[in-house]
Amino acid sequence: MVHVGRNFSGDDVRAAYRLAKGPHYPITKIVSVENTTNLGGGVAWTQAQLSSVLNAANELDLHTHLDGARIFNASVSSGLSVKALASEFDTVTVCFSKGLGCPVGAVLVFDQTLWTKMRRLKQVFGGAMRQSGILAAACLYALDHHVSRLEEDHQNAKRLASSLADLPGIEVETLEPSTNMVFFSWVSATVGADQFYEECLRRGVRFSRSGPVRFRAVTHLDVSAKNIEQAVRIVGEISSASN
Repeated sequence: MVHVGRNFSGDDVRAAYRLAKGPHYPITKIVSVENTTNLGGGVAWTQAQLSSVLNAANELDLHTHLDGARIFNASVSSGLSVKALASEFDTVTVCFSKGLGCPVGAVLVFDQTLWTKMRRLKQVFGGAMRQSGILAAACLYALDHHVSRLEEDHQNAKRLASSLADLPGIEVETLEPSTNMVFFSWVSATVGADQFYEECLRRGVRFSRSGPVRFRAVTHLDVSAKNIEQAVRIVGEISSASN
């Protein structure tokens, strides 16, 4: 499998496919596209980028899968419908427990002719839940009420990025995040990243880490504009005392 991330194109897929040939590699059968990209910065793919990758996959006779855990964020950010972003892929996954705010829930989308095979694979992997109606109800509610409000998360991410960029010891990767993720590095010469992380956590601000000094902040349904202000104030106090 070739898993493509931010800024990939059809030429990158072709190059990766050529490099993975030979007896010491698994046989590549599928290209997986993550939209939005996670570690790539929460970036939404453009239609041109998607078409380039899909054309290369078709040329190489590869199946295509869309890791659409945050596909609704990508749709809101790009202005493209979910159908436009997903319809050319063979299979699609959608997660309801991220930006849409459900406590749990995801779906796998595939061609109806694959139903028997997919249902068997679901059972093989232990995917059985009889009392699933309450989870489905939460997902339906989220689709009706929580899609358009994702723009609020995106705006909160922009506010967070802009505010963090003004603090000492912090380097924000982009002041205009594509969706709801803000990535930044802790570059203080006097206080280590571990200490920064622990102090933020102690004071009620939790970031995830994607490297020794690289951090990720994600805005979502449970993070308000007021919460953003509080987080910036706390981080500002920590960074000012550490630099």
